[in-house]
Amino acid sequence: RTGLEILNHTLLLLAGAAWYIIFSLTLYRLRPYRILQLTLGDLMEDIASYFRGRGAFYESGAIAGDVYKEISEKQVKIQEEQVLVSDLIFKTRKFTTESSNLSRSLMKIYVDVSELFESMMTSYQDYSLLHKHFGETGILQKIAGHIKLVADELTIAGLAVKAGKASEPGSS
Repeated sequence: RTGLEILNHTLLLLAGAAWYIIFSLTLYRLRPYRILQLTLGDLMEDIASYFRGRGAFYESGAIAGDVYKEISEKQVKIQEEQVLVSDLIFKTRKFTTESSNLSRSLMKIYVDVSELFESMMTSYQDYSLLHKHFGETGILQKIAGHIKLVADELTIAGLAVKAGKASEPGSS
């Protein structure tokens, strides 16, 4: 490349970067909570996936080592996302001078979902003992089914948060 081609390429790259910055800042001014809605919705969907993984422990024939590995990976990812969402919540709330219904709703959703995840994450069961005592009663499959229903509702709520709409309970 010659000197003129390098200069032309550099100017085009600079113009594209400037356009993207202006576009992003304009979008952020028009919809300041949009990035928060998207990341919170993603967090809710990942927590739902974690719940499905925990529900697999109650199904007969589940290989505990594989399930533990899977949910451990999901748990790490969720905790990283929680840090990201909490940073976004508090930074976004700093930039907006007034508290709106949307900001309060997003904060409440974040707190409730985080508490739900923490309670599921910190609960411990001896699954082999549960299967030994209750394996043939059918109750463990019912528990797995209920956990799946909660995960489905959480997924629907996460999609609704991302879309900026209200979710209807029982719509799964």
